[in-house]
Amino acid sequence: MINTDISRKILDRGKSNCQLNALSVADGEFIKADSVSFLQRAFKKGNYFDVIILDPPSFARHEGHVFQVKRDLPKLIALAAAVLNPGGSLLVTTNYSEISHADLERILSKGLNGRRVAQIQRVGQDEDFPGSNSFKESYLAGLWVKFL
Repeated sequence: MINTDISRKILDRGKSNCQLNALSVADGEFIKADSVSFLQRAFKKGNYFDVIILDPPSFARHEGHVFQVKRDLPKLIALAAAVLNPGGSLLVTTNYSEISHADLERILSKGLNGRRVAQIQRVGQDEDFPGSNSFKESYLAGLWVKFL
């Protein structure tokens, strides 16, 4: 569980990054929440988004729950897809070295719940990153998904 001081610093850094990019902090929300709970609440409230970025940990414990990316990612993708506006985009990434791009595409298809996809682009570790995909700790697989 992330302690409160660290959470506050992370949220403050997000606000600072907005300002550095000439974006208004007042136009955004900076929320500390479990992603599954947040997406479930967004759906119930009818909140929809144009872009969602999912970069879950491989394994996490939070308030008595355990998240395992290999088991729980389809549900997380389904929740995200449910609150994406038509034409919205989803970026889903994982550094779990046992999930390849092909695996990630299969996981994505399980979580789509009938949502139609216009385009899927594979993304991963930048070529210029030292050790790119040459050892487990430098692995990154991702999909940039554009919905209809």
